[in-house]
Amino acid sequence: MILLSIEVPLNSYLSAEVFCEDIQDITETPFDQRDLLTLLYEDFLYEAKINPDLKKIFKVLTRLEHESGKTAVLEKKTDSIFKLIHKE
Repeated sequence: MILLSIEVPLNSYLSAEVFCEDIQDITETPFDQRDLLTLLYEDFLYEAKINPDLKKIFKVLTRLEHESGKTAVLEKKTDSIFKLIHKE
């Protein structure tokens, strides 16, 4: 098991919360941010599995980072813990 801690801006969190509530209202089934993240993660893994081009995956992820208008620095905390720091 890997513990992953993700910090997001409050406005992104609230937008996702409203999105999940809308899905829950439409489908009349429980749906929260854990479900949303699980779906996004599984979709990412599925796409990576059918197209296992690591360079392409890396380019997509770094392009998304670049489009956010921030630069990111990966800081190593321990052998297995890293912290992604965003700078304006």
